[in-house]
Amino acid sequence: MAIVKPSSFGFDQNSAKTNCFQTNKSQKNLLKLVINEHLKLKQTLYQNNIDFEILNSPKGCLDGIFPNNWVITYADNTYDLFSMHNPNRRLERSKDNIDFLQKTYKLENDYSIYEKNNKFLEGTGSLVLDRVNKVAYLSSSERSCVELGNQWSLERGYTLEVFSSYLNEQPVYHTNVLMFIGTEVACIGSDLIRNSNVESLLQKHHRVIRLSENEVRNYCGNCLEVRDINNNKILLMSSRAYRNFSSSNLHDLKNYYYDVIHTDISNIEDVGGGSLRCMLLELF
Repeated sequence: MAIVKPSSFGFDQNSAKTNCFQTNKSQKNLLKLVINEHLKLKQTLYQNNIDFEILNSPKGCLDGIFPNNWVITYADNTYDLFSMHNPNRRLERSKDNIDFLQKTYKLENDYSIYEKNNKFLEGTGSLVLDRVNKVAYLSSSERSCVELGNQWSLERGYTLEVFSSYLNEQPVYHTNVLMFIGTEVACIGSDLIRNSNVESLLQKHHRVIRLSENEVRNYCGNCLEVRDINNNKILLMSSRAYRNFSSSNLHDLKNYYYDVIHTDISNIEDVGGGSLRCMLLELF
């Protein structure tokens, strides 16, 4: 996987229009604090024998630390590019980042062309993937266009499960804030979902753990399963998520993983409105 070293960071008013998790903090040393959180993440990955690459965020990209929204890679050494709701974020598909991908992967589908039609699909923010069973989950929002999701699923051979979810009477902006899927277990904020049998669909292949609204608000849905260099299954999350999981849910999760690892990214979460899974680009 890859993480992105921030060159800029701050409250993005354009993103905040659709992301109720963002808070407008104006600390003068915010970028320094965020760089320190990035360094601590790097140290945590090193100490736990998890391989990763480091990309550099283009200058002026306030949300460049969240690379999972503009690209998805696949085990057949291909990748897809995605359309971004916020024009400022389209800079993240920089030449340097594309050149990095091209060393290993071949571009298969470019959905960024749909930005001119105001149709958006933001990578694994919009699409939570069950790669083993070829099922993708999409919570519809301004950033997650069902039409583009259906097109992607046809081109990639996935079954797409679409549902609606709300927080503060506003559509949840990204599916991966609400849920994550591991090899054997999945977590989902079922109480925020309307008119859907998505939980029963997940139960076909996974042990499903239900997240409360408080857990979703504190990024318990924004976790990622990875493997360390010894092929042990590890679950990564932020320290905020770790603290806010109910004791029973955290106990259940630990039964499925060699280790559950967390790191403090409070400033990134508060201002950027995303958590640890958003910071991790999977490289298959």
